[in-house]
Amino acid sequence: MKHNNDQTLNIRIYQGDEEAFQEMFYANKDRLLSFCYRFTKSEELAEEIIHDALLKVWSERHLLDPNRSLIGYLYTITRNLSLNFLKKVAAEEALKQKVRNRTPHFHNNTEETIEYANLVQLAKLAIDNLPMRQQQVYRMSRDQHMTYEEIGQQLGISPNTVKNHVIKALRAIKTQLSIHTDIILLMCYLASSLLY
Repeated sequence: MKHNNDQTLNIRIYQGDEEAFQEMFYANKDRLLSFCYRFTKSEELAEEIIHDALLKVWSERHLLDPNRSLIGYLYTITRNLSLNFLKKVAAEEALKQKVRNRTPHFHNNTEETIEYANLVQLAKLAIDNLPMRQQQVYRMSRDQHMTYEEIGQQLGISPNTVKNHVIKALRAIKTQLSIHTDIILLMCYLASSLLY
């Protein structure tokens, strides 16, 4: 009977039924989060990856076979996005290590201090440029170490809305910092490679 229900749900999703898509997601949400968390070791990143996976599945629903398991496909997309995330982190760490290894021993600590100060300033700017509510929720979560429930009670919004604000804030900050960090790392790498 469950197979028939799943197939009916798949067909409704294939036809663009958003309620069916939400029903499928919420029925599997906890297991999906747990599955993704095993890769990321971060609840916020797991939620962000699942959000991206859902967008991908929804946007490609018309290409899918309604007779096949949609949740299975969602797990596959989630796994692939998680592995891509881990590869990206590994590549960034490898680049940082390469820069550290190729930097001369007489490297000026003042330069490192300035670069660090620049990154801190960029992070502050990225936070300051967030929409007001995202900024407020982010600061309460990170600076005041409040839980989603505590923030929700104080601001009169649901914990889920708080979580969405934090996810969006983290994504915006990460995007800003990754652009600038990549540029700084590339400049350090190019500068150090000229010395050899």
